[in-house]
Amino acid sequence: TMEPMNTVVSVRKEACEIWVGTQVPTFVVAVAAKLTGLPPEKITVHNQYIGGGFGRRLETDSVQQAIAIVRARVPEASPELAAQVAAEGIRTSGAGGCPLCATTS
Repeated sequence: TMEPMNTVVSVRKEACEIWVGTQVPTFVVAVAAKLTGLPPEKITVHNQYIGGGFGRRLETDSVQQAIAIVRARVPEASPELAAQVAAEGIRTSGAGGCPLCATTS
């Protein structure tokens, strides 16, 4: 992909909101419902404009990672924390690393 993978999630007891550029928003809803235990109608995807994805945005791994990180840090995470986690990932990711995790390959 020509632009970095990025995802921001807000997971609450009653709903989940996801901001992501994806080619498969229905897959994103299904994955989020499975990971959060919420019904699909409680998942909102704010699909962002994308360009130059070349099929990479057919995957839902950035959504899975963002939900897992936010839920691990604070089970009732706020959007502010989700944005902070995403910003941290941008600062710490490298080639081959998770876009939202402080990992190296």
